[in-house]
Amino acid sequence: MGPVPERNDVHGTLRHAGGVAGVAAHLGARGWSVRDASRTGREARTGWCEVVLAPDGDAVLLSGAGDPRRLDDLAALLAEADAAP
Repeated sequence: MGPVPERNDVHGTLRHAGGVAGVAAHLGARGWSVRDASRTGREARTGWCEVVLAPDGDAVLLSGAGDPRRLDDLAALLAEADAAP
């Protein structure tokens, strides 16, 4: 997969009961490519965004880059993940 066009930094914290694995599974179920990024973290990529998910206590830290025209789409996906059991 090539680089994400017109990249903007994205950073955030999610309070997801399923932790990193739950958020990664949510993105993977929606067509994102997901792989291990470290012993406890995951990397998730699609054609317009790439993020690293890392645990931070009860939260999930998110950092990466995405197409600024699609950041509302990313926010919606993360809100779905945050609401998922």
